Amino acid sequence: IVRITGKVSTETETFEHAVSCVPMGPALKGDYPEIQDFVRFDPHDAVVKVGDRQFAEEYLLTVDPSFFSVFNYKLQQGDVQTALNEPNTVVLTEELARKYFGAQDPIGQSLTILQYDTSGRGATYRVTGVLEGKPRPSHFNFNLLISFSTFLKYDPSLLTEEGWGDNSYFTYLLLKPETSVAALQAKMPDFYKKHLDPIFSKHGSNSRWEFLLQPVSDIYLHSDRRYEIGENGSAANLYIFGTIGLLILLIAGINYVNMATARASKYARNVGVRKALGAQRGQLARQFLAESVLTALLAVSLTMVLSWLCQPVFENMTDKAIGIFDVPALPSLLVGTALLFGLVAGAYPAFVLSGFRPVAVLKGNLDAAAGNSGKVGLRKMLVVVQFSISIALIVSVLVIRGQMDFIRNKNLGYEKDALLALKVNGDQTVIRGIEAFRNEVTANQTLIKGMAHANTLPINGTGNNGVATVDNTGKIVRSATFRYSVDYDYAQVLGLKFLAGRNFSRQFPSDTPTDTTQNYVLNEAAVKAFGWETPELAIGKPFQMSGRRGQVIGIVEDFNFNSLKHKVEPLVMHLTATRISQIILRIDMSHAPQAIAEVEAKWKKHFPEAYFEYAFLDDKLGTQYRSELRFGSLFGVFSLFSIFIACLGLFGLAAYTAERRTKEIGIRKVLGASVAGIMGLLAKDFIKLVLVAVLISSPIAYYFMNLWLSDFAYRIELQWWMFVAAALAAVIVATFTVAIQSIRAALANPVESLRSE
Repeated sequence: IVRITGKVSTETETFEHAVSCVPMGPALKGDYPEIQDFVRFDPHDAVVKVGDRQFAEEYLLTVDPSFFSVFNYKLQQGDVQTALNEPNTVVLTEELARKYFGAQDPIGQSLTILQYDTSGRGATYRVTGVLEGKPRPSHFNFNLLISFSTFLKYDPSLLTEEGWGDNSYFTYLLLKPETSVAALQAKMPDFYKKHLDPIFSKHGSNSRWEFLLQPVSDIYLHSDRRYEIGENGSAANLYIFGTIGLLILLIAGINYVNMATARASKYARNVGVRKALGAQRGQLARQFLAESVLTALLAVSLTMVLSWLCQPVFENMTDKAIGIFDVPALPSLLVGTALLFGLVAGAYPAFVLSGFRPVAVLKGNLDAAAGNSGKVGLRKMLVVVQFSISIALIVSVLVIRGQMDFIRNKNLGYEKDALLALKVNGDQTVIRGIEAFRNEVTANQTLIKGMAHANTLPINGTGNNGVATVDNTGKIVRSATFRYSVDYDYAQVLGLKFLAGRNFSRQFPSDTPTDTTQNYVLNEAAVKAFGWETPELAIGKPFQMSGRRGQVIGIVEDFNFNSLKHKVEPLVMHLTATRISQIILRIDMSHAPQAIAEVEAKWKKHFPEAYFEYAFLDDKLGTQYRSELRFGSLFGVFSLFSIFIACLGLFGLAAYTAERRTKEIGIRKVLGASVAGIMGLLAKDFIKLVLVAVLISSPIAYYFMNLWLSDFAYRIELQWWMFVAAALAAVIVATFTVAIQSIRAALANPVESLRSE
């Protein structure tokens, strides 16, 4: 299965998008026999009425009947061959069927959806199928399927020449077995010449499109095109978390190696006696390896229990309902990892311990018994590796938190606070009665400061249109530009700043759009893209979009209408009285409950049957950064784990060091050494290792955090204090960890430690 995507090149920009047009699927299937079938998607939200009840539903998907053959979904009730053949038919998920109809048989039942009609109160649909089970995780979501013939019934023009220019839909192709995607991709330029060239030549467009075939398996983790069908995941984030997971395992393995070799004296006489009695080195090594592997396997058992107990926390943090038992390969993967890790982590201790020289061991000379392997250089190096990882993660956490704070607090170019958004949900009664509603709701200027409407909110981008204008030399410039359909009060309610010209005004009859004319307000980015040197030079320039000619009457300061991962791109705003999906009100936040109650009362008065749905704009803005916020939270948890495990190792080494130097500490105390002096004696070697780790980890963290920040068009700069803070945190944590054991050793009674002498 592949998705048709596009690469568009205009005189001002080049970009890729995930959408295509309605005629493309049938044309491709007709031209190329290697295409077995196609299906088109039109995703949206809508209000669904069942009897007297209304539901605001997300993830409604208008699809061709071939949806069931391309994606192989099953029906619990209904026939996949005919369920979506006729207009005004729908298929529900099991969950939605129970929600709407309870224990009743849903097949043949009726419901109303507010879309694809001009009556104002929606069209009636008949339930013809119920999906089997819950829709499996995918790059698209749905809980209700609508027949695509319904859409064509209300807008048949999209199958004509006009439809080739409307890229608002998604097209998927099911290729026949053994079909080469690369070979089919090579034919796309010919398809373009046959179907698009004549249309573009006719309309004088010099934009170029390139059709790309994208495997469905590449979409969720590897696609970030304009107009994706849903929020995709990030392969980079998975690689990051996978790497951190391996680093945590590495830290744990280092602890095991360090402690096993450091505490070799516990095994020394055992090994010496056994070797003196004839035990072979290989036998001893296998024993130590077996102990290491058994330890790892026991850890896996504990892991499964802890993971199961922590499942609700995991789901809450990740917003992913994937249980540990939902991944069939996980148990075998964990056991395999335990075996591998047990062997790798146990190999070095087994090699050292099994190599002890029995004569030296039995004489009590452990260093001579171990030979060169008994030196502490390796342990120091491993401690440096541990803390290098931990410090790099601390720096990363500081950078990620800084970027998230920057996103939350950045000036977006408009006043985002105190904006209440009402969703129109396609209700034509609201659209037709919006002026009367405006007049009444804004009469109380104490609670409601202003009202505007638009085709969308300034979040997650908007649609685009082909436009034409002239640059400063008079040369015609054509492009595909983002566009907002707004009203007279939009700029004022959002607090947009004009750099030149004026806003739309009811005082200028020429601003009122007709079938052939309309005026336009653009942003700063458009001024640069169209070759105008200053905003003032843009005023009065001829401008055309969707067949309507007019001129540029105003230039607003750039504002972010997309995620901060994207730079502000050229935008054109035009007046509309029909393309309305959102009503935006500026309210008095000090009396927000009263203001919302006032708006709802006026809504019910003017639109008694319309669904009342509202949200604050700043809350909506937060949703577009959910994945980044989740990433930051998970990264922080992983980092705390790594630091905690590194400290466990340091704690163990400090305990061992204090134990080995018990008599030395006793003698020093007898000779007058203070507690602080003994603490410093034991801690200084470890602090040196941490400082070495700072020098190693800082450039590594700098490189990778710069790489991560490069995904954001608007980002913070890495600051020196982040690295200093990470270093200080590591030193403090290490000092505290070592101090616990140091104080214990320093406070011990020297008589006890020297008695055996």
